[in-house]
Amino acid sequence: MKTIAWLTGLLLAIGTGAAMAQAGSGPVRLQGGTADRPSLLKALPPRRDDVSPLARLLSEARQNIEKRHYAEVYEALSARLDLYAGDVEFDYLYGIAAMESEAPGKAVLALERVLINKPDHLLARAELARAYLMVREQENARREFEAVAAQKIPPQAREVINRYLDALTRAKDQPGLSTRYEVVLEAGHDTNVNVASQSDRWLLADGTQVYPLPPSQPRSSLYLGAGGGVDLAIPINGLVQWTTGLKGMLRKYPSAHTLDQEQVDFSTGFAYRKQCHQFKMLGQLQILTLGGNPFRRATGLVGQWQCDLNSRQQIGAFAQRFDLDFADQGQRNATRQALGISYARVLPRLDDSVLLATLQSGARTPRRASPTSVSTSRVSACC
Repeated sequence: MKTIAWLTGLLLAIGTGAAMAQAGSGPVRLQGGTADRPSLLKALPPRRDDVSPLARLLSEARQNIEKRHYAEVYEALSARLDLYAGDVEFDYLYGIAAMESEAPGKAVLALERVLINKPDHLLARAELARAYLMVREQENARREFEAVAAQKIPPQAREVINRYLDALTRAKDQPGLSTRYEVVLEAGHDTNVNVASQSDRWLLADGTQVYPLPPSQPRSSLYLGAGGGVDLAIPINGLVQWTTGLKGMLRKYPSAHTLDQEQVDFSTGFAYRKQCHQFKMLGQLQILTLGGNPFRRATGLVGQWQCDLNSRQQIGAFAQRFDLDFADQGQRNATRQALGISYARVLPRLDDSVLLATLQSGARTPRRASPTSVSTSRVSACC
């Protein structure tokens, strides 16, 4: 990302000025024309308690960061977080390691602690701005960049910060409405389009054998389908947006026209994002027709929570409730409820492929009591 490259230059320029001011050393050296974060750590003044367990831990952390072994630093410092959280240098190194280990939320907390204890720590403020960008808190990132820019910093650092601020301004000034379109075309062959029993004879409860008539036997047919949809997202502020979507699908069976399907789905609601967390609450409406006649209408609510553990993993949970209404078949009207959890992971060597696993439990309860009405429940899992 260009923004990360900009920040690299920012850390170099700020580190140069900060190290010279704090340690009286010369400027930080360039490696291959890019900023070298490990060299910034070398420029920090040594701690006086060099023999303490904390000093040894931080010395090892600095050495591993110089080697870019961020995961090792993150693991080692995480194990001592309860003991040393609040120490400025510990929190600063922990924040860097967490960010480079794809845990920006924890990096934000650590770097905020640094600034609480040492508000003039410019390197920590610049890293915090980057962490805010990673958790998509652009206004907070802007605030931190502006705070750094307000200090006496080298011209190179100011140039990099101005690039960041210009990019954030352009993103803010862009139209808030985002639109996504979808078009679906499908064709195939269904060997049992009417979902009939495969058995050529049925056995009744009293032992009588009956033979199904042709309409009750499996029927095969080609099918052709076409559909499309549009989703809109309108930001309300930096954290909340209103979303709405409309989709339609038409499927034709040339050999079984009475099973032709037309389906319309409409949804609208709100989404809220904070750091790695995203919450959605949507109202949904679905109308289904069969053979040109109204068949079923479903209305309900869906609540969903998702958390991006890192750039490759996501966990989630959802709850939904739907009222199902069948045309001219009131005895089938029911309420369906479900709860579930999900896990998604981008496959390591197949970046275009995602592994998705879900576990859900649901129940369907008739809204009208009758001798034939039955409540059902199920637990299902898929991957």
